[in-house]
Amino acid sequence: MARVKFEEEYTRATIFIRNDLLDRLDKAKETAGKGEKTKLVNDALEYWLKKKGY
Repeated sequence: MARVKFEEEYTRATIFIRNDLLDRLDKAKETAGKGEKTKLVNDALEYWLKKKGY
């Protein structure tokens, strides 16, 4: 089975994040693995969309 390219599964999006949250996220990513910020944002967005019924 062929592996899907990152760019085929993800799209770059520009969003605004509160400064205090971004500071905490940047500190957390220092100990997290590569791609963890992307995974976190996608998981949180999916959770919120499901909760709202979308």
